[in-house]
Amino acid sequence: MTPWHEEAITRTPDLSAFTDQDENHTYFLQKEALRSHNWNALKTFLALPNPDGRSVLGFYSLGVTRLEMIAPGAEVKDRQRLGFRLAYLGVDRRLDDLDFAGQLLLAAGRRCILASAKVGGDLLLITPEATRTRLLARYGPVPLRDVSGHLVLPLATIRVALQEAKDQCMRTRAQLDSQACRDANGKA
Repeated sequence: MTPWHEEAITRTPDLSAFTDQDENHTYFLQKEALRSHNWNALKTFLALPNPDGRSVLGFYSLGVTRLEMIAPGAEVKDRQRLGFRLAYLGVDRRLDDLDFAGQLLLAAGRRCILASAKVGGDLLLITPEATRTRLLARYGPVPLRDVSGHLVLPLATIRVALQEAKDQCMRTRAQLDSQACRDANGKA
């Protein structure tokens, strides 16, 4: 996988070269995402390759939302829950890869966790337009009743997945460091 970084959408990257398997994603990124970002309707972030940053590997678009949640129990009580809406998650057709889509989902979730510290919110609402069912099954989203195709993923679940990814990275780094030390000592 190509090393990448994320940036808010601008006019600089070549959006016209991006093609997702879902034509709606391609259309949104090429025609509507920048305007939507500038109007604060949906904030779109691009995954760009290091170091050139000109071609788009993938993207996600987020907004703030409120959900009416029905609490379980003897009495049905409605309450508002602040959360974030993952409206789009797209991966370029040339690299359509569930692992990369998973990285984008976690990047979007991380951004929501950081924002929730300032504005609140504890859920990620995933719209049908963003759904990549095989990818999302790993993270355990819950379908919303009465709203076809929408899924909810608690930010706490994303926080756990991010910690697990960090722990795996640290274990891998330690194994590589240990191997490098053994190699260096063996050659000395």
